[in-house]
Amino acid sequence: MTVTIYTKKGCSTCTEARAYLVKQGVSFVERELFKDPLTEAEIRELLGDRPASELVSTRSPRYKAMGLDVQTMSNDDCLRVMAQEPYLIRRPTFKLGDDLVIGMDTQRLEALISQA
Repeated sequence: MTVTIYTKKGCSTCTEARAYLVKQGVSFVERELFKDPLTEAEIRELLGDRPASELVSTRSPRYKAMGLDVQTMSNDDCLRVMAQEPYLIRRPTFKLGDDLVIGMDTQRLEALISQA
């Protein structure tokens, strides 16, 4: 199974996520969202059938400063703003095969890793 982790340099939870995968013996590819930002098409592909609002970091200071409200935004609007502003993408985000884990959900990660 291919594991990709989407991170931000200096993010303590992203550091924790990397350490967790290493401890579990999982090899992974890391994509730093500010060095190599995701395009709108890549975000759409990453999400699959999930609504884009699930990936928006509503706790981000940038989200609040921009006056955004995912409850009133269309899926396309969410995709567009995340592609333009990587700060709005929740992290860490993990892609494990066809599964997506948004945030540091160790129980879900453990379950998916054990199935591999």
